[in-house]
Amino acid sequence: MKMYHQFMIGDLLRTPPIAVGMDEARQFARNYDPLFDRPVPGTPQADIYAGKMVSPLFVQMLCLKHIFADMQVAQAALDGAPAFAAPRFPHAVYVYDRLCVEAEIISKRLRDDMGRVHQRVRAWNQNRDLVMRVSLIWPIRATVDVRPARLKRAAV
Repeated sequence: MKMYHQFMIGDLLRTPPIAVGMDEARQFARNYDPLFDRPVPGTPQADIYAGKMVSPLFVQMLCLKHIFADMQVAQAALDGAPAFAAPRFPHAVYVYDRLCVEAEIISKRLRDDMGRVHQRVRAWNQNRDLVMRVSLIWPIRATVDVRPARLKRAAV
């Protein structure tokens, strides 16, 4: 099990290229993203049925499922779901794009026996255009109570 002290600032996870498939994008839109499932003709959302653009929610799901899988493989001592902060999608993602995802631990904070690991996630397409950036805050258990002795006595 991967505990708080095993996450190091600067740790980097890079995924192999992720292919964006049309059938997968349409199925996702049908199930989870009504804006892209029934687009208004003449709007950018109508492009999904022309086989061009995919939903930003789908892009986020595609990119983050690899980060979640990495946490499960590492058996991180998670103490709940991560918090998402400031998701941004500066460029559109199109069907048949290839996305590369990079997740970097940028800070850690410890309180009592609980830690928070702050991870910055970025995704690029095959042209190196940034298509997504988001911050994740993972609640992770620490192995021991690392409070100063004076605080431990005060809590008792």
